[in-house]
Amino acid sequence: AIPMDWAFLGELGLTGEVRKVSQYEQRIIEAKKLGFKTLVVPQGCAQMALAQTKGLKIKSIGRIEELAKLLSS
Repeated sequence: AIPMDWAFLGELGLTGEVRKVSQYEQRIIEAKKLGFKTLVVPQGCAQMALAQTKGLKIKSIGRIEELAKLLSS
């Protein structure tokens, strides 16, 4: 099961890749307002997310298959 305090920012491609979405900064602000504690972001976007997310944990994935490993740790 996915924890209820996790939010996901990205687009899932047909082959399983996780890509960046538009209005990234606004989505981070809204996730924080809604009380999410952990953000899962596309690989390569973690540094940008960290710059705007004081108090939130940032986890990054490049492919959807990596989500199972995140959930088990």
